Amino acid sequence: MARSSEEAAALGTPLPEGTQEEMLRRLRRLEGQVRGVQRMVREGRDCQEMLHQIAAVEAAARSLGLVVLEHYVLSCLQERAAGLSAEQAQAMVRQAVQQFR
Repeated sequence: MARSSEEAAALGTPLPEGTQEEMLRRLRRLEGQVRGVQRMVREGRDCQEMLHQIAAVEAAARSLGLVVLEHYVLSCLQERAAGLSAEQAQAMVRQAVQQFR
């Protein structure tokens, strides 16, 4: 079922196909890493090994977050900042970056 323009606007700017595919690829990798940690816990693996894998999960999540942040700043924010002052737009960027930290 097609969305109305109001519904589409409320959902934000759609991801470009390439960005969407990149995000899905990263999510699949992240999912596999999390499953690996679950397996390690079930198997009673060494804590150091689990910490190494958990660090990989965190890095993958941060990398995915950077892709989303880039899309937000380059696409979504431009649309939302139309008509705002430079200071207001900068505040929106700072808020997004702070939220990501």
